[in-house]
Amino acid sequence: SAGNVPQAWKEVVASTFSPRAVYYRRSKGYSDHDVIMAVLCVTMVDARSSGVIYTHDPSAPDSNDILVSAAWGLGVSVVDGSGQTDFARLCRKDMSFVAREVAVKESRLVLNHAEGGPGATTEGIVMERVPQAMQAEPCLDHARLLQLAAYGLKLEEHYGQPLDIEWAQDQQERLFILQARPLGVEQGPSAEGCALEPGESEPLHGREVVLRGGAMAAAGSAAGQAYILTSDHNLSAVPEGAILVARQTSPTYVPVMDRIRAIVTDVGSVTGHMASVAREFGLPTLVGAENATLKIEPGAEITVDATNRIVYRGIVPELIRDKPCVNLMKGSPVYKAAQEALKHMAPLTLLDPKAENFTPEGCGSLHDVIRFAHEMSMREMFKISDEMEDAEGAVRLRCGLPLNILVVDLGGGLTPTAPKKVVELEHIKSAPFQALLHGMTHPDIRWLGGVGVSLTGFATIMAESLLSDPNADGSMGGPNYAVVSDHYLNFNTRLGYHFAVVDSYCGPEINDNYIVFSFKGGAADIARRSRRASLIAQILKRLGFKMEVKGDMVRGEIKKYSQSDLKQKLDMVGRLLGAVRLLDMLLSDDGQIGWYVDEFFKGNYTFERVGDTGPAPEDKP
Repeated sequence: SAGNVPQAWKEVVASTFSPRAVYYRRSKGYSDHDVIMAVLCVTMVDARSSGVIYTHDPSAPDSNDILVSAAWGLGVSVVDGSGQTDFARLCRKDMSFVAREVAVKESRLVLNHAEGGPGATTEGIVMERVPQAMQAEPCLDHARLLQLAAYGLKLEEHYGQPLDIEWAQDQQERLFILQARPLGVEQGPSAEGCALEPGESEPLHGREVVLRGGAMAAAGSAAGQAYILTSDHNLSAVPEGAILVARQTSPTYVPVMDRIRAIVTDVGSVTGHMASVAREFGLPTLVGAENATLKIEPGAEITVDATNRIVYRGIVPELIRDKPCVNLMKGSPVYKAAQEALKHMAPLTLLDPKAENFTPEGCGSLHDVIRFAHEMSMREMFKISDEMEDAEGAVRLRCGLPLNILVVDLGGGLTPTAPKKVVELEHIKSAPFQALLHGMTHPDIRWLGGVGVSLTGFATIMAESLLSDPNADGSMGGPNYAVVSDHYLNFNTRLGYHFAVVDSYCGPEINDNYIVFSFKGGAADIARRSRRASLIAQILKRLGFKMEVKGDMVRGEIKKYSQSDLKQKLDMVGRLLGAVRLLDMLLSDDGQIGWYVDEFFKGNYTFERVGDTGPAPEDKP
């Protein structure tokens, strides 16, 4: 009635900030300011039956089918999945029925026609029991289903895209189209025939089937422990990586979709709101399985094959595949803003510190500003300019390596008798730096010349040039910086075209000890550089590091080892720096990586084969 409009308006506007609406917006990259709730007041259809039409199957966009769901009364139960629904799948080519299922519908939502007295308040809708004779009857006869399908095709033709349509049939059996919105799937090429009913594959041989049937709401498969959701449970208790098994589909499950692997429900429709969101999240979902909450045991490990409508007991490895990452924010205001911001943040144009444009005015991005500030701060910190050579600061390390190493002592890193300008290995007191240098100066490490291959002539010249920075001053190449104390080291080295950083604390307290190793770059193409990164990661992983690899970038971390153990790790890291310096030029095939890793741990740091001066062989399967 008109008297209920103000309260109804408030409820609609307030729903903008319901927990699932807020979560959905944040997942999709929309801020609260991007959403304005419009409230449309329309005449309520006194529905005999209601439902939803999908003009395409969203789980199989290239199919030629139309999906229709229906329930007695108002369509709330169809959208939120709270009740059983009739379902029909029609072939758009000839309007034949591919599948038709009639559910037992025991309850329905209807308009409240009760007359209240003065001052009485009545609900706009009420739940009532469906008369026994109607419970197992279809909500729509054959003619009405065909009429609805024809309406769907006409609307799709008008809007030029697949649609999600809500409809209602009044007490006089007149059909109304309540709303139509984009279905959010790409329309595939038209097929000559119609798809067979999905999910008719036979179960995998030798695998125990717990459940078979239902409807695929979102394709895919996943495995994990079953979590049976009952009315006494709180959604916040659903654990990470669980398979959610529930009595019915519900939009309230949306906030947990980012931490579960699949959904199975007793009741629900593929045309419901939860099913739509599950497809957006790429979450395998099986609905309408009737007795899943009874057949699946709480905590049991199961594998859900939603595509073929089968639930297996235990983990089925052949069905578990890495899912492509779904970018839920693509196209959203946040996504577009981030893309625009990255244009001013990510590009790096200040590559050469010697170039004329290496100035504050030459900075065209945030990346440039950081690069410029880093270079200027390093120059200032180490006071390497000629006019400051007499000032206290960095001292040069002479250790038998063809590297220009400058050392800054924060306290206790050098012996008290260390010279002011040039120090030797014997003056290094820093525990982690001692260990790293011990590995770098290992007699079997070759810092000059090729590794794993005999190079002559022009090739030798090219190999040697890779060790020297093309913009460096002097024959020793560019500066390499070591900031040290008695138990601390930060070693920042630039070897030709790649960069490495070793940051470590190596003291008597085991809980304080760590090594962080970073490596990036090279002179070869990205494929070869990435292979060297993989090789480095495999070596460090054997040493106990926790590794992260992205392209040609490697980052490793190890913590809480004793001082003696950590010094051994640093020794091996020092050997690694010398051993892999030119390997990006040699790694032409992924199969070679394993051989180089094994040879490194055998102590063959030059990767030469006994009696053979040729390159290391590719691994053979």
